[in-house]
Amino acid sequence: MLLVAATACGSGSAPASSPSPTGSQSNDIALLAGASERTRAITSAVSMVSTLTNDGQDYVLTLQGSFDFAADTGSLVITFPGGAISRTEELITESSLYFRLPADPSQPEQLIWVRIPRAEAKVRYLLRPPGNDPEYVLAQLPKARSVRLVGSEQVGGVALTRYQGFLDLQTVTADFDPSRRELVAQLQNAWPDQGAPIDVWLDGPGTVRRVVQTLNLGGVTTRLQLDLTPPGDTVQAHPQEPATSVEGKLQGILMG
Repeated sequence: MLLVAATACGSGSAPASSPSPTGSQSNDIALLAGASERTRAITSAVSMVSTLTNDGQDYVLTLQGSFDFAADTGSLVITFPGGAISRTEELITESSLYFRLPADPSQPEQLIWVRIPRAEAKVRYLLRPPGNDPEYVLAQLPKARSVRLVGSEQVGGVALTRYQGFLDLQTVTADFDPSRRELVAQLQNAWPDQGAPIDVWLDGPGTVRRVVQTLNLGGVTTRLQLDLTPPGDTVQAHPQEPATSVEGKLQGILMG
């Protein structure tokens, strides 16, 4: 069902409330760029929730685990209630993505590790990072525009500072799968003038703790929320048994 959000077109979403800036926009953009770089040097617990809302129905995909941003490796558990595969595990290394999947759809309890080259992971669904890579979300922060300070908020008992900005079409679709060219063409006619809203929460040291991206196209709302809670667990990013290589053959909602 996430494909619905990727193909819908229509009027863009209205911008969120307009916060009052307390400094120059260029300073706020530089601040997000610095926060992105700082966060990409830590290990953190990760929660990433992708929600599609269509006709009052929510379709929710959740990823939880730990990610070592400095080593570019992660370990995630993915759940999608109601999906053909409702749960899987994913390991991310610098060069490969590993998924724990049924060897035979008729025997879902018999699981194997399958491997695809990380370079093959592309964006197929709006506001979904390729291969479920949380670092991809952080890498978008320096590209936000019209960034403004919203204010201070308590999130999970932690005092955070919230910033708001917008992502342009080129940033959101930069790594779309080539097979989605038609979708990108549709988005050009439907894209909100200000762009796709993005909100970022930083802690006292200037580390990213939460990112929320939202987009409403044709009455279908897509939302991605990334929460980071450092320090994370040590990441074991290689399977403990041989993996089956499936280059160019593995696609689906769970894979990003």
